[in-house]
Amino acid sequence: MDAFLIDYKDPLFAVLLIAGMVFVIAFVSYWWGIYVKSRKSRRLQRFLKRFEMHGVEKSLESMPYTPEITQPLVLLAKAYEKSGEYNSAIEIGLYLLQHCQDDTTTYELM
Repeated sequence: MDAFLIDYKDPLFAVLLIAGMVFVIAFVSYWWGIYVKSRKSRRLQRFLKRFEMHGVEKSLESMPYTPEITQPLVLLAKAYEKSGEYNSAIEIGLYLLQHCQDDTTTYELM
């Protein structure tokens, strides 16, 4: 500590200085994590907006969302994906992502 402060004599000051540095590093690390998470979320939303929605979206708009239809729509999206109709599968997935708040379903859709 003599290299930092010339008149340093108190060991309690060193403990407080180290604790302060740990607090600052933890605080910066926490806010950096929040920033990176929000940036990833914005990039994902921009990527999802690139896909055109025209076919399945019109039929999904007239259908109100209930939690009971989540699993059948997931199965329908997987069927569209296996048959090669990726736009329809993505549109159903986007509909579910907008309306579903369950983390396991969101993870399954991704």
